[in-house]
Amino acid sequence: MSTTTGQVSASTKGTTISNLTESNIATITCTGAGGKTGSVPMITTQQANYIVQVTPRGTYSGKHFYYENVGAGATSAPVTLKGAVTLKYTSGAQNTSVNSSYATITYARTYSLATVENGFTSVNSAGTLTCTSLGTTITEDRRRSGTVTSVLTVTATHTSAYSAGGSVSGTMTSTGYCWQAQNMVTGLTQQTQPVVSYSQIPAYGGHAYEDGYLGEDRNSNTGVNGTVVFHFSSGAYTTTVPVYGDINEDDVYFFFSASPRYSADTYYWSNP
Repeated sequence: MSTTTGQVSASTKGTTISNLTESNIATITCTGAGGKTGSVPMITTQQANYIVQVTPRGTYSGKHFYYENVGAGATSAPVTLKGAVTLKYTSGAQNTSVNSSYATITYARTYSLATVENGFTSVNSAGTLTCTSLGTTITEDRRRSGTVTSVLTVTATHTSAYSAGGSVSGTMTSTGYCWQAQNMVTGLTQQTQPVVSYSQIPAYGGHAYEDGYLGEDRNSNTGVNGTVVFHFSSGAYTTTVPVYGDINEDDVYFFFSASPRYSADTYYWSNP
């Protein structure tokens, strides 16, 4: 602090936390009758500077959390946190962090799931969603959880040296949801060796054909080519014919076909 012609001035405290500041900036001398003099100190103070407002912010499209998409075989979806804070001081200055010698910043969140749907059944206190693996169920499309609502509370608590500043809190609410991937057949493998015999190749050459042509055998998983295992996006597998697929057997090929909406492709397996 300084004084010029009786006016006292001081620099702003900005974002520096401090208690009331007292300064002896001058001495006033008075002369009385008879020439006697006396002096007294001139003391002035500057207001304490504390955090007075806490404003939580979301750094993911304005939200303070979100969920990554999960796979068809997932049974849980962890939350990703994207919270931040703006601090305002008595001085009017603002910043986004504070030295722990002066104050501590804590984050607390609550979570709630609006509806149980599409295999998403609950959300815990840490924000993790519980979902159900799609297993061997082929799905028409990806599926979405119910809406998760989270309340973020940020609190600034001044340390004991600046306890007059107390604690200050602010809250914000964000919503989000999680997508689970579509489940499709991703491959076929042979589980048992096929039993196939071939006709004799004529002396003049040509091709050998499978004896006992069975033709098309829809929705069956046994026959000339043995048992086939269906593998899914979820990581599960089964020997049961998927709901949206047809089994076809023709010559020495065994293949699964389905609409591209339900299957990533048409898969072929050939007899060895």
